[in-house]
Amino acid sequence: MFSLGRYADSVKAFDVAIEANPASPGLWYEKGRAHYRLNAFGDAIDCLDRATRYAPGDVKAWYLFGLALEGEKRYEQAVAAFDRTLALDGNHAKAWLGKGTALHWLKRYEEAAAAYGKAATLDPTMVPALLKQGACLTELHRYEEAIPAFETVLAKNPKESTALGGLSTALEALGRTKDAFDAAIRLTSAEPKDANGWARRARLAKATGDAKDALAAISKASSIAPDHADYLRSKRDLLLAQHSFKAAADVGERLLEIDARDTEALREMAGALEGTGKADAALEALERASRVDPMDRRTWNAKGALLGRLGRTEEALTAYDQSLNLNPGDRGALAAKGRILLDLGRIPEARKAFEDGLILEPNHLDFLSGKAMCLAQEAHFDDALSLLAVVFQKDPNHYDAHRTKGLCLLRTGHAADALPCFDFVLKASSKDARVLTWKGEANEAL
Repeated sequence: MFSLGRYADSVKAFDVAIEANPASPGLWYEKGRAHYRLNAFGDAIDCLDRATRYAPGDVKAWYLFGLALEGEKRYEQAVAAFDRTLALDGNHAKAWLGKGTALHWLKRYEEAAAAYGKAATLDPTMVPALLKQGACLTELHRYEEAIPAFETVLAKNPKESTALGGLSTALEALGRTKDAFDAAIRLTSAEPKDANGWARRARLAKATGDAKDALAAISKASSIAPDHADYLRSKRDLLLAQHSFKAAADVGERLLEIDARDTEALREMAGALEGTGKADAALEALERASRVDPMDRRTWNAKGALLGRLGRTEEALTAYDQSLNLNPGDRGALAAKGRILLDLGRIPEARKAFEDGLILEPNHLDFLSGKAMCLAQEAHFDDALSLLAVVFQKDPNHYDAHRTKGLCLLRTGHAADALPCFDFVLKASSKDARVLTWKGEANEAL
Protein backbone atom coordinates (compact mmCIF):
# COMPACT_ATOMS: atom_id res chain seq x y z
CA MET A 1 0.00 0.00 0.00
CA PHE A 2 2.83 2.40 0.87
CA SER A 3 4.48 1.94 -2.51
CA LEU A 4 1.15 2.72 -4.17
CA GLY A 5 0.87 6.01 -2.30
CA ARG A 6 -1.98 4.80 -0.10
CA TYR A 7 -0.46 6.30 3.04
CA ALA A 8 -3.65 6.54 5.12
CA ASP A 9 -4.28 2.85 4.54
CA SER A 10 -0.65 2.15 5.42
CA VAL A 11 -1.09 3.91 8.78
CA LYS A 12 -4.04 1.65 9.60
CA ALA A 13 -2.07 -1.43 8.59
CA PHE A 14 0.88 -0.42 10.78
CA ASP A 15 -1.50 0.17 13.70
CA VAL A 16 -2.59 -3.47 13.46
CA ALA A 17 0.99 -4.68 13.19
CA ILE A 18 2.12 -2.55 16.16
CA GLU A 19 -0.61 -4.00 18.35
CA ALA A 20 1.05 -7.35 17.83
CA ASN A 21 4.62 -6.03 18.19
CA PRO A 22 4.57 -2.68 20.04
CA ALA A 23 8.35 -2.51 20.55
CA SER A 24 9.29 -2.88 16.88
CA PRO A 25 11.37 0.17 15.84
CA GLY A 26 10.87 -0.71 12.17
CA LEU A 27 7.08 -0.60 12.44
CA TRP A 28 7.15 2.74 14.28
CA TYR A 29 9.51 4.09 11.65
CA GLU A 30 7.29 2.97 8.76
CA LYS A 31 4.18 4.36 10.44
CA GLY A 32 6.05 7.65 11.00
CA ARG A 33 7.09 7.66 7.37
CA ALA A 34 3.45 7.23 6.27
CA HIS A 35 2.36 10.11 8.49
CA TYR A 36 5.21 12.24 7.11
CA ARG A 37 4.04 11.59 3.56
CA LEU A 38 0.57 12.77 4.65
CA ASN A 39 2.15 15.96 6.07
CA ALA A 40 0.88 14.88 9.47
CA PHE A 41 4.15 15.97 11.05
CA GLY A 42 2.96 15.86 14.65
CA ASP A 43 1.87 12.22 14.32
CA ALA A 44 5.11 11.43 12.47
CA ILE A 45 7.12 12.93 15.34
CA ASP A 46 5.33 10.73 17.90
CA CYS A 47 6.07 7.60 15.86
CA LEU A 48 9.70 8.50 15.12
CA ASP A 49 10.33 9.35 18.75
CA ARG A 50 9.32 5.77 19.55
CA ALA A 51 11.43 4.40 16.71
CA THR A 52 14.60 6.20 17.86
CA ARG A 53 14.05 5.14 21.45
CA TYR A 54 13.78 1.50 20.47
CA ALA A 55 16.66 1.77 17.96
CA PRO A 56 18.91 4.71 18.94
CA GLY A 57 21.43 3.75 16.28
CA ASP A 58 18.98 3.89 13.36
CA VAL A 59 20.32 6.60 11.01
CA LYS A 60 17.27 6.74 8.77
CA ALA A 61 14.90 7.13 11.74
CA TRP A 62 16.88 10.04 13.19
CA TYR A 63 17.04 11.71 9.77
CA LEU A 64 13.29 11.44 9.20
CA PHE A 65 12.72 12.56 12.78
CA GLY A 66 14.65 15.74 11.94
CA LEU A 67 12.58 16.32 8.80
CA ALA A 68 9.31 15.85 10.71
CA LEU A 69 10.41 18.28 13.43
CA GLU A 70 11.36 20.74 10.72
CA GLY A 71 7.90 20.30 9.19
CA GLU A 72 6.39 21.30 12.54
CA LYS A 73 8.74 24.31 12.70
CA ARG A 74 10.45 22.92 15.79
CA TYR A 75 13.81 23.93 14.42
CA GLU A 76 15.98 23.69 17.53
CA GLN A 77 14.84 20.10 18.05
CA ALA A 78 15.30 19.40 14.35
CA VAL A 79 18.94 20.51 14.60
CA ALA A 80 19.42 18.12 17.51
CA ALA A 81 17.88 15.25 15.53
CA PHE A 82 20.11 15.94 12.53
CA ASP A 83 23.12 16.10 14.86
CA ARG A 84 22.24 12.61 16.14
CA THR A 85 22.02 11.47 12.51
CA LEU A 86 25.43 12.92 11.71
CA ALA A 87 26.96 11.46 14.86
CA LEU A 88 26.03 8.07 13.40
CA ASP A 89 26.95 8.94 9.80
CA GLY A 90 29.02 12.07 9.29
CA ASN A 91 28.83 11.70 5.51
CA HIS A 92 25.03 11.84 5.36
CA ALA A 93 24.69 14.69 2.82
CA LYS A 94 20.92 15.02 3.19
CA ALA A 95 21.25 15.31 6.96
CA TRP A 96 23.73 18.17 6.50
CA LEU A 97 21.20 19.79 4.16
CA GLY A 98 18.41 19.28 6.71
CA LYS A 99 20.52 20.72 9.51
CA GLY A 100 21.43 23.70 7.33
CA THR A 101 17.75 24.31 6.57
CA ALA A 102 16.76 24.27 10.25
CA LEU A 103 19.63 26.61 11.13
CA HIS A 104 18.63 28.83 8.24
CA TRP A 105 15.11 29.17 9.66
CA LEU A 106 16.66 30.04 13.01
CA LYS A 107 18.65 32.79 11.23
CA ARG A 108 21.90 31.19 12.33
CA TYR A 109 23.30 31.94 8.90
CA GLU A 110 26.98 31.28 9.63
CA GLU A 111 26.29 27.74 10.86
CA ALA A 112 23.72 27.13 8.15
CA ALA A 113 26.15 28.15 5.39
CA ALA A 114 28.75 25.76 6.81
CA ALA A 115 26.22 22.90 6.92
CA TYR A 116 25.12 23.57 3.34
CA GLY A 117 28.75 23.69 2.27
CA LYS A 118 29.38 20.29 3.83
CA ALA A 119 26.32 18.85 2.05
CA ALA A 120 27.48 20.23 -1.29
CA THR A 121 30.99 18.87 -0.75
CA LEU A 122 29.63 15.39 -0.04
CA ASP A 123 27.20 15.55 -2.96
CA PRO A 124 28.20 18.10 -5.64
CA THR A 125 24.92 17.44 -7.48
CA MET A 126 22.87 18.69 -4.52
CA VAL A 127 21.58 21.94 -6.03
CA PRO A 128 19.40 22.99 -3.03
CA ALA A 129 22.47 22.97 -0.79
CA LEU A 130 24.36 25.32 -3.11
CA LEU A 131 21.37 27.63 -3.56
CA LYS A 132 20.75 27.84 0.18
CA GLN A 133 24.43 28.29 0.92
CA GLY A 134 24.49 31.23 -1.48
CA ALA A 135 21.40 32.69 0.20
CA CYS A 136 22.96 32.43 3.68
CA LEU A 137 26.21 34.00 2.52
CA THR A 138 24.16 36.81 0.99
CA GLU A 139 22.42 37.33 4.33
CA LEU A 140 25.88 37.56 5.91
CA HIS A 141 26.91 40.14 3.26
CA ARG A 142 29.62 37.75 2.11
CA TYR A 143 28.75 38.37 -1.51
CA GLU A 144 32.09 37.36 -3.01
CA GLU A 145 31.64 33.90 -1.46
CA ALA A 146 27.98 33.67 -2.46
CA ILE A 147 28.69 34.19 -6.14
CA PRO A 148 30.62 30.88 -6.68
CA ALA A 149 27.75 28.93 -5.08
CA PHE A 150 25.27 30.37 -7.57
CA GLU A 151 27.70 30.05 -10.49
CA THR A 152 28.29 26.36 -9.68
CA VAL A 153 24.54 25.75 -10.03
CA LEU A 154 24.39 27.76 -13.25
CA ALA A 155 27.26 25.78 -14.73
CA LYS A 156 25.00 22.73 -14.46
CA ASN A 157 21.77 24.52 -15.38
CA PRO A 158 22.17 27.99 -16.95
CA LYS A 159 18.44 28.67 -16.56
CA GLU A 160 18.14 27.95 -12.83
CA SER A 161 16.06 30.99 -11.83
CA THR A 162 16.84 31.00 -8.11
CA ALA A 163 20.56 30.96 -8.87
CA LEU A 164 20.18 33.76 -11.42
CA GLY A 165 18.22 35.88 -8.93
CA GLY A 166 20.75 35.21 -6.19
CA LEU A 167 23.67 35.98 -8.50
CA SER A 168 22.06 39.25 -9.57
CA THR A 169 21.48 40.25 -5.93
CA ALA A 170 25.08 39.52 -4.93
CA LEU A 171 26.53 41.34 -7.91
CA GLU A 172 24.33 44.37 -7.28
CA ALA A 173 25.41 44.48 -3.63
CA LEU A 174 29.05 44.54 -4.76
CA GLY A 175 28.34 47.51 -7.01
CA ARG A 176 28.71 45.43 -10.17
CA THR A 177 25.50 46.86 -11.57
CA LYS A 178 26.10 45.99 -15.22
CA ASP A 179 26.85 42.34 -14.35
CA ALA A 180 23.79 42.26 -12.08
CA PHE A 181 21.70 43.63 -14.96
CA ASP A 182 23.04 40.94 -17.30
CA ALA A 183 22.05 38.29 -14.75
CA ALA A 184 18.58 39.83 -14.52
CA ILE A 185 18.24 39.65 -18.33
CA ARG A 186 19.11 35.96 -18.14
CA LEU A 187 16.55 35.55 -15.35
CA THR A 188 13.71 37.06 -17.38
CA SER A 189 14.70 34.89 -20.31
CA ALA A 190 14.61 31.77 -18.13
CA GLU A 191 11.39 32.75 -16.32
CA PRO A 192 9.43 35.09 -18.61
CA LYS A 193 6.35 34.93 -16.38
CA ASP A 194 8.18 35.94 -13.19
CA ALA A 195 6.98 39.46 -12.40
CA ASN A 196 9.61 39.94 -9.70
CA GLY A 197 12.32 39.09 -12.20
CA TRP A 198 11.08 41.75 -14.59
CA ALA A 199 10.86 44.28 -11.76
CA ARG A 200 14.46 43.49 -10.80
CA ARG A 201 15.52 43.93 -14.41
CA ALA A 202 13.71 47.29 -14.55
CA ARG A 203 15.45 48.57 -11.43
CA LEU A 204 18.88 47.52 -12.69
CA ALA A 205 18.22 48.86 -16.17
CA LYS A 206 17.42 52.21 -14.61
CA ALA A 207 20.62 52.05 -12.55
CA THR A 208 22.67 51.43 -15.69
CA GLY A 209 20.99 54.32 -17.49
CA ASP A 210 18.95 52.16 -19.88
CA ALA A 211 15.62 53.97 -19.44
CA LYS A 212 14.05 52.26 -22.45
CA ASP A 213 14.69 48.75 -21.12
CA ALA A 214 13.65 49.84 -17.61
CA LEU A 215 10.26 51.00 -18.85
CA ALA A 216 9.75 47.92 -21.02
CA ALA A 217 10.68 45.61 -18.13
CA ILE A 218 8.44 47.26 -15.53
CA SER A 219 5.62 47.31 -18.08
CA LYS A 220 6.06 43.56 -18.46
CA ALA A 221 6.00 43.10 -14.68
CA SER A 222 2.79 45.15 -14.50
CA SER A 223 1.17 43.10 -17.24
CA ILE A 224 1.91 39.89 -15.32
CA ALA A 225 0.74 41.34 -11.98
CA PRO A 226 -1.68 44.15 -12.96
CA ASP A 227 -2.74 44.91 -9.37
CA HIS A 228 0.79 45.16 -7.96
CA ALA A 229 0.94 48.77 -6.77
CA ASP A 230 4.73 48.90 -6.41
CA TYR A 231 5.22 47.92 -10.06
CA LEU A 232 2.73 50.55 -11.15
CA ARG A 233 4.45 53.20 -9.05
CA SER A 234 7.79 52.32 -10.61
CA LYS A 235 6.28 52.51 -14.08
CA ARG A 236 4.69 55.87 -13.31
CA ASP A 237 7.97 57.27 -11.96
CA LEU A 238 9.86 56.14 -15.07
CA LEU A 239 7.25 57.77 -17.30
CA LEU A 240 7.45 61.00 -15.31
CA ALA A 241 11.24 60.99 -15.63
CA GLN A 242 10.80 60.70 -19.41
CA HIS A 243 8.20 63.53 -19.37
CA SER A 244 5.55 61.10 -20.63
CA PHE A 245 3.00 62.88 -18.47
CA LYS A 246 -0.19 61.57 -20.07
CA ALA A 247 0.94 57.94 -19.82
CA ALA A 248 2.02 58.58 -16.23
CA ALA A 249 -1.41 60.03 -15.46
CA ASP A 250 -3.04 56.90 -16.91
CA VAL A 251 -0.94 54.73 -14.60
CA GLY A 252 -1.93 57.02 -11.74
CA GLU A 253 -5.59 56.40 -12.53
CA ARG A 254 -4.95 52.66 -12.34
CA LEU A 255 -3.33 53.09 -8.91
CA LEU A 256 -6.37 55.00 -7.73
CA GLU A 257 -8.65 52.24 -9.01
CA ILE A 258 -6.72 49.90 -6.72
CA ASP A 259 -6.82 52.31 -3.77
CA ALA A 260 -8.81 55.51 -4.08
CA ARG A 261 -7.27 56.79 -0.82
CA ASP A 262 -3.67 56.49 -2.00
CA THR A 263 -2.46 60.03 -1.29
CA GLU A 264 0.98 59.37 -2.75
CA ALA A 265 -0.67 58.32 -6.02
CA LEU A 266 -2.79 61.47 -5.98
CA ARG A 267 0.27 63.69 -5.48
CA GLU A 268 2.15 62.04 -8.33
CA MET A 269 -0.99 62.19 -10.45
CA ALA A 270 -1.01 65.94 -9.87
CA GLY A 271 2.56 66.17 -11.17
CA ALA A 272 1.65 64.20 -14.28
CA LEU A 273 -1.46 66.30 -14.94
CA GLU A 274 0.48 69.53 -14.53
CA GLY A 275 2.99 68.20 -17.05
CA THR A 276 0.18 67.80 -19.60
CA GLY A 277 -0.93 71.39 -18.99
CA LYS A 278 -3.92 70.42 -16.84
CA ALA A 279 -3.10 72.58 -13.85
CA ASP A 280 -6.70 72.74 -12.59
CA ALA A 281 -6.99 68.95 -12.67
CA ALA A 282 -3.64 68.72 -10.89
CA LEU A 283 -4.89 71.02 -8.16
CA GLU A 284 -8.07 68.97 -7.81
CA ALA A 285 -5.97 65.83 -7.34
CA LEU A 286 -4.13 67.55 -4.49
CA GLU A 287 -7.43 68.72 -3.03
CA ARG A 288 -8.60 65.11 -3.05
CA ALA A 289 -5.40 64.03 -1.32
CA SER A 290 -5.79 66.66 1.40
CA ARG A 291 -9.39 65.56 1.98
CA VAL A 292 -8.31 61.93 2.30
CA ASP A 293 -5.54 62.77 4.77
CA PRO A 294 -5.52 66.39 5.98
CA MET A 295 -2.61 65.57 8.28
CA ASP A 296 -0.18 64.71 5.47
CA ARG A 297 2.09 67.74 5.13
CA ARG A 298 3.60 66.39 1.92
CA THR A 299 0.28 67.08 0.20
CA TRP A 300 0.12 70.64 1.59
CA ASN A 301 3.69 71.25 0.41
CA ALA A 302 2.87 69.93 -3.07
CA LYS A 303 -0.24 72.13 -3.13
CA GLY A 304 1.80 75.15 -2.06
CA ALA A 305 4.37 74.50 -4.79
CA LEU A 306 1.71 74.15 -7.50
CA LEU A 307 -0.16 77.27 -6.38
CA GLY A 308 3.13 79.15 -6.34
CA ARG A 309 3.87 78.12 -9.92
CA LEU A 310 0.37 79.26 -10.88
CA GLY A 311 1.03 82.67 -9.33
CA ARG A 312 -1.61 82.16 -6.66
CA THR A 313 0.81 83.23 -3.97
CA GLU A 314 -1.58 83.96 -1.11
CA GLU A 315 -3.15 80.52 -1.47
CA ALA A 316 0.33 79.02 -1.67
CA LEU A 317 1.26 80.70 1.60
CA THR A 318 -1.88 79.29 3.21
CA ALA A 319 -0.91 75.78 2.08
CA TYR A 320 2.62 76.13 3.46
CA ASP A 321 1.24 77.51 6.72
CA GLN A 322 -1.00 74.44 6.95
CA SER A 323 2.09 72.25 6.52
CA LEU A 324 3.96 74.21 9.17
CA ASN A 325 1.02 73.92 11.57
CA LEU A 326 1.44 70.15 11.26
CA ASN A 327 5.23 70.32 11.58
CA PRO A 328 6.84 73.67 12.47
CA GLY A 329 10.22 72.16 11.65
CA ASP A 330 9.45 71.40 7.99
CA ARG A 331 12.54 72.85 6.29
CA GLY A 332 11.10 72.69 2.80
CA ALA A 333 7.90 74.51 3.76
CA LEU A 334 9.84 77.22 5.62
CA ALA A 335 12.21 77.81 2.70
CA ALA A 336 9.35 77.90 0.15
CA LYS A 337 7.32 80.27 2.32
CA GLY A 338 10.33 82.55 2.69
CA ARG A 339 10.91 82.65 -1.07
CA ILE A 340 7.27 83.56 -1.79
CA LEU A 341 7.32 86.33 0.82
CA LEU A 342 10.53 87.63 -0.74
CA ASP A 343 8.91 87.73 -4.18
CA LEU A 344 5.94 89.61 -2.69
CA GLY A 345 8.29 92.16 -1.15
CA ARG A 346 7.22 91.21 2.37
CA ILE A 347 10.83 91.30 3.54
CA PRO A 348 10.43 91.23 7.36
CA GLU A 349 8.14 88.19 7.15
CA ALA A 350 10.48 86.47 4.70
CA ARG A 351 13.46 87.15 6.93
CA LYS A 352 11.62 85.65 9.92
CA ALA A 353 10.86 82.48 7.94
CA PHE A 354 14.54 82.07 7.00
CA GLU A 355 15.72 82.86 10.53
CA ASP A 356 13.26 80.29 11.94
CA GLY A 357 14.84 77.81 9.56
CA LEU A 358 18.35 78.73 10.68
CA ILE A 359 17.37 78.06 14.30
CA LEU A 360 16.51 74.52 13.20
CA GLU A 361 19.54 74.10 10.92
CA PRO A 362 22.20 76.84 11.20
CA ASN A 363 24.14 75.77 8.09
CA HIS A 364 21.18 75.21 5.75
CA LEU A 365 22.24 76.86 2.49
CA ASP A 366 18.75 77.87 1.33
CA PHE A 367 18.03 79.57 4.64
CA LEU A 368 21.41 81.33 4.59
CA SER A 369 21.01 82.53 1.01
CA GLY A 370 17.38 83.53 1.67
CA LYS A 371 18.32 85.62 4.67
CA ALA A 372 21.15 87.15 2.63
CA MET A 373 18.66 88.28 -0.01
CA CYS A 374 16.47 89.81 2.71
CA LEU A 375 19.48 91.72 4.03
CA ALA A 376 20.34 92.86 0.51
CA GLN A 377 16.77 94.10 -0.01
CA GLU A 378 17.13 96.03 3.25
CA ALA A 379 20.46 97.48 1.98
CA HIS A 380 22.55 95.59 4.55
CA PHE A 381 24.96 94.57 1.82
CA ASP A 382 28.03 93.78 3.93
CA ASP A 383 26.00 91.50 6.22
CA ALA A 384 24.49 89.81 3.15
CA LEU A 385 27.90 89.21 1.57
CA SER A 386 29.19 87.71 4.85
CA LEU A 387 26.39 85.13 4.79
CA LEU A 388 26.98 84.43 1.10
CA ALA A 389 30.64 83.69 1.79
CA VAL A 390 29.49 80.80 3.99
CA VAL A 391 27.18 79.54 1.25
CA PHE A 392 29.87 79.68 -1.45
CA GLN A 393 32.31 77.84 0.79
CA LYS A 394 29.92 74.89 0.81
CA ASP A 395 28.43 75.25 -2.67
CA PRO A 396 30.26 77.50 -5.17
CA ASN A 397 27.45 77.03 -7.71
CA HIS A 398 24.49 77.97 -5.51
CA TYR A 399 22.01 79.69 -7.84
CA ASP A 400 20.31 82.03 -5.34
CA ALA A 401 23.63 82.98 -3.77
CA HIS A 402 25.00 84.18 -7.12
CA ARG A 403 21.77 86.10 -7.68
CA THR A 404 22.06 87.90 -4.35
CA LYS A 405 25.79 88.52 -4.66
CA GLY A 406 25.22 90.18 -8.01
CA LEU A 407 22.60 92.47 -6.49
CA CYS A 408 24.89 93.40 -3.57
CA LEU A 409 27.78 94.22 -5.91
CA LEU A 410 25.52 96.22 -8.20
CA ARG A 411 24.09 98.29 -5.35
CA THR A 412 27.54 98.98 -3.87
CA GLY A 413 28.95 100.33 -7.12
CA HIS A 414 30.72 97.24 -8.39
CA ALA A 415 28.72 96.74 -11.58
CA ALA A 416 31.58 95.05 -13.47
CA ASP A 417 31.95 92.44 -10.71
CA ALA A 418 28.17 91.95 -10.62
CA LEU A 419 27.90 90.96 -14.30
CA PRO A 420 29.58 87.51 -13.97
CA CYS A 421 27.12 86.68 -11.17
CA PHE A 422 24.13 87.63 -13.34
CA ASP A 423 25.54 85.68 -16.30
CA PHE A 424 25.92 82.60 -14.10
CA VAL A 425 22.26 82.84 -13.05
CA LEU A 426 21.01 83.44 -16.59
CA LYS A 427 22.78 80.32 -17.86
CA ALA A 428 20.54 78.33 -15.56
CA SER A 429 17.40 80.46 -16.00
CA SER A 430 17.50 82.76 -19.00
CA LYS A 431 14.05 84.21 -18.22
CA ASP A 432 14.73 85.42 -14.66
CA ALA A 433 13.08 88.83 -15.07
CA ARG A 434 14.69 90.48 -12.05
CA VAL A 435 18.18 89.36 -12.97
CA LEU A 436 17.66 90.56 -16.54
CA THR A 437 16.66 93.96 -15.13
CA TRP A 438 19.66 94.07 -12.80
CA LYS A 439 22.01 93.06 -15.60
CA GLY A 440 20.61 95.89 -17.71
CA GLU A 441 21.30 98.33 -14.84
CA ALA A 442 24.86 97.00 -14.53
CA ASN A 443 25.53 97.46 -18.23
CA GLU A 444 24.16 101.00 -18.08
CA ALA A 445 26.40 101.76 -15.10
CA LEU A 446 29.42 100.78 -17.16
